[in-house]
Amino acid sequence: MQIRICKAALLLNMLALVLSQSQVRSAPAYSQAISDFQSRKYSKALAGFQSASRAAPSDPMCHYYMALCYQGMNQ
Repeated sequence: MQIRICKAALLLNMLALVLSQSQVRSAPAYSQAISDFQSRKYSKALAGFQSASRAAPSDPMCHYYMALCYQGMNQ
């Protein structure tokens, strides 16, 4: 019985994580950061991704783009 409860709790946590990440990626600030990154405005894009990362700390795409911004700024 406890294993079923743990599996259900794990699935609910995973669902909440996915929903929070999709909300961050659909936010206008995230879209603007992507646009800034594509325009090679790396410092401005980095600020946008850092803001989005604070909203969803476990979103891997924010961290990926932050790394690319740092690389683009030679840091």
